[in-house]
Amino acid sequence: MEKFDASIKKNMKEFSLNFILETLTRQHDIYLKDKLKPYNIGVSEFYFILRLNLIGKSNQHNMAEFFLLSEGTIAKTTRKLEEKKLIIREIDPNNRRQNYISLTPRGIKIANNILNLDQEWQKEICDELTNDEINQLNRLLLKISYRAIEERNKIDNIN
Repeated sequence: MEKFDASIKKNMKEFSLNFILETLTRQHDIYLKDKLKPYNIGVSEFYFILRLNLIGKSNQHNMAEFFLLSEGTIAKTTRKLEEKKLIIREIDPNNRRQNYISLTPRGIKIANNILNLDQEWQKEICDELTNDEINQLNRLLLKISYRAIEERNKIDNIN
């Protein structure tokens, strides 16, 4: 670890924001994959389950909008979770072409077991930061995220 720390201090100016965020994301994914093994779910499924646990039920369009993903990507995740008997689809009685998705009792049980994984990971990696530093970091990253989404929307509007 000391060798790593020395390398970071020596080369700190060479690390782009994207490199730092990608490194953080990769390490988080590795952590989650390990913790999710007993439940036979992947990282994208983890977020999908947590979202449904929070809101109760949704449709694929709303899930795609929330996660900023295509409806096709959401459909794949929906199928995987349906095959694993973690979610169910219900036809909207007011619009037969519309499906609502929600967690099964088994899905809810898993959601309750994995609910705190993100918080546990954040606690581990931020143990040397004060609460004020964590709050400031969250505010700055959220601000950058909003700008990134705005830039993406500009590209989407061009195409």
